[in-house]
Amino acid sequence: MSVGLHFGSMVLGDIGDENCLEYAVIGDTVNVASRVEELTRALDADIVASADAIAAAEAGGADSAMLRKFEAADPQIIRGRVEPVPVRTWRAA
Repeated sequence: MSVGLHFGSMVLGDIGDENCLEYAVIGDTVNVASRVEELTRALDADIVASADAIAAAEAGGADSAMLRKFEAADPQIIRGRVEPVPVRTWRAA
């Protein structure tokens, strides 16, 4: 199992019509999270979190000892972004 984390705005709700209605999340944040998750393979990590996700966790009062377990990685180029995305990785013991 692998996890990609990113933080930002998104749209959440029912999409479609009465014949085919789906509950979905859409937006740039969702796309980036998906692409960050894809990085788990290339970076040999169980979790890859964007700097935005780490900053939001810190601002929300997350346990700083837990967040220190995430290791800095080189900024990663992902499809749909002009600038590389700063990321941190976590590997299970």
